[in-house]
Amino acid sequence: MKMNPTMPVFSIIGAGRSGAGLARYFVEQGFEITALVEKNSERFRYLSGRFNWRFLTRQLTSDKMAAAHIVLLTVQDDLIAETAEQTARLLPAWINKVVAHTSGTLPCEVLKPFRRKGAAVASVHPVYAFALNPEDNRQIENVWFDLEGDSPAVTVFEQIFRSTGNPAFRIGPEQKEAVHLASVFSANFLVALAEMSRDLLGNILPENQEKQLLHPLLTAVIEQISLHGAADGLTGPIQRGDAKTVQAHLKFLKNYHPEMLDIYIELSEKLLSLSGVSSKSRSALQQIFKQFSNRSPE
Repeated sequence: MKMNPTMPVFSIIGAGRSGAGLARYFVEQGFEITALVEKNSERFRYLSGRFNWRFLTRQLTSDKMAAAHIVLLTVQDDLIAETAEQTARLLPAWINKVVAHTSGTLPCEVLKPFRRKGAAVASVHPVYAFALNPEDNRQIENVWFDLEGDSPAVTVFEQIFRSTGNPAFRIGPEQKEAVHLASVFSANFLVALAEMSRDLLGNILPENQEKQLLHPLLTAVIEQISLHGAADGLTGPIQRGDAKTVQAHLKFLKNYHPEMLDIYIELSEKLLSLSGVSSKSRSALQQIFKQFSNRSPE
C-alpha cells in the first residue's frame, strides 16, 4: 500500500455508537478525519450540538472519499452491502486505499465492490460496547480489535493499533461468529441478567439505589474474572455446593418468576462445571436441577 500507515487519513460512514466513538478516539490519537458521514438528522443534531467537528457531514461525496487513505463503514450490518455498492461508485478506482467495516459477524467479502476497483478490504471489529455519547466511552485505549481480510489491509490496521496501543489479532472469516458470540454472551446477555436482577428486586429499593446495590457486585466479579479467570471469579451457592440455598432459590422462582426457572438452571449447570465441589454435592445439585426443570428430556 502506498501510504503512511502510521498517520493515515480516515473517512467514516455512519456516526452511530461505534462510528462516532472511533472518530473521537482517532482524533485524540492524532489521526486526521476528512469526513464522518451521518444521514440521520436526529443523530446529526445530537453530535453537532456536542462536538465542534468540522468533518461531521450529512453528505457522502467523492472528494471526501478521494482524500481518505482509509474508509470505515460503521453502519448497521444489514446496510453494509448496500452502502458498499453506493460508495464504491463514487470513485472510478480505489487503488492504494483500504476499506473496512466494523461488523462482528460479516466477513470482508461484503466489501467486494471496493476490491473490484483496487482497494484492499478488511473487517475491523472492536470488542467493545460503545456508548451513545462518545465522551462516555471508558478505557477505549484498552479495547481489542479482531481483524479479518486482505493481508495488506490487515497489516495497515495492525500498524495503526500498534501506534495507539490497542491489542489486535487476526482471525479467519469462519471464526468471526465465535468471537462475536463470545462478546454477546459476556456483554449483551449481562445486560439482560442485570435487568432480571432488577425484576427480582421489585419495589424493595428505588431504581437509583438498585443500581448502586448491584454495581459493586458486578464490578468485583468482572475484576476477579479479568485477574484470575472465570473459575476463580466464581462465588455463591454453587461454588459452595449449597444445595439447600439453590433449592430455596428454585422454589421462589417457581412461585413468583417461573420464566426465570430454566435460565437459573442452565446457568447454574455451567457454574457447576467450573466449581470444585465434591461429587456428593455435585450429585445433590444435579438432582435438584432435574426436579425443578421445565425442559423436555433429550
